[in-house]
Amino acid sequence: MTHPLKIVMIGPFAFEPKGTVGVRAFYIARALVKRGHDVTILMPPYDNLAHSGRTWEQDGVRLENMVIRRNDLGHQLVVPARMARRAAALEPGIIHLFKPIGYSGLAGIYLRLFSRRTLVLDTDDWEGTGGWNDVNPYPALWKRLFDWQERWMPRHADAVTVVSRTLQDQVIGFGVPPERIAYLPNGPDAHLRGQPEVSDDQIAAVRARLGVGDAPLALYLGNIPHGTDLDLALDALHAIRGAVPGAVLVIAGVGDGLPGLQAQARRLGLEDAVLFP
Repeated sequence: MTHPLKIVMIGPFAFEPKGTVGVRAFYIARALVKRGHDVTILMPPYDNLAHSGRTWEQDGVRLENMVIRRNDLGHQLVVPARMARRAAALEPGIIHLFKPIGYSGLAGIYLRLFSRRTLVLDTDDWEGTGGWNDVNPYPALWKRLFDWQERWMPRHADAVTVVSRTLQDQVIGFGVPPERIAYLPNGPDAHLRGQPEVSDDQIAAVRARLGVGDAPLALYLGNIPHGTDLDLALDALHAIRGAVPGAVLVIAGVGDGLPGLQAQARRLGLEDAVLFP
């Protein structure tokens, strides 16, 4: 094993309900702890105020929520500064910043300007123009800020981790040398990888419960946020119905984007081809 490191991760929001901290950052942190490193995750729970000030340890990872009462301009400026100060006070060898925008992005700017700690940026979404800026109803000033943060932060980080090859190309396009970028995709957790292979009988039983028989089947399982690209999947299914008339799409998940998808399926006449179990 390499020399143990103290690592502080800075999340963009609460551990839940969104996935960047609870799934991506935490799984990376847990893997690092298993290798003997010391990892703390700091979070600004503006999207889950019940977690304000809460701290706990899970699988060897220490999780700390900043105190935040509401998501207003004052907190948006002050809480990132407090996260940056707390991260520096822990005296880590590496600070791993998740998302270049919002609370974590501003904390990263504070750290880059006022600290000499090694700073690694993780990007798991296309945030600015062409990405979430085009989907979410952000105020115009926020969109301009997010566009700037998404470009500035990778160029000023010591290294960048990316979840996809598309984001790798994006970051290279921002001017980051390829040797400073590490491709770090999401993957199944160890307990999923260790499960026995699903049998043909089990597959047949699930298909029977869904009532799809032997039809060509696609499945989405997970969170359904507002603005999800699943609308493209519905458009694609509608386009191929002539060529693959029996194709079925199963969307199993919850989120504020679900009602819109259900309405789209009805508009496209896909009630019998899209299942929402």
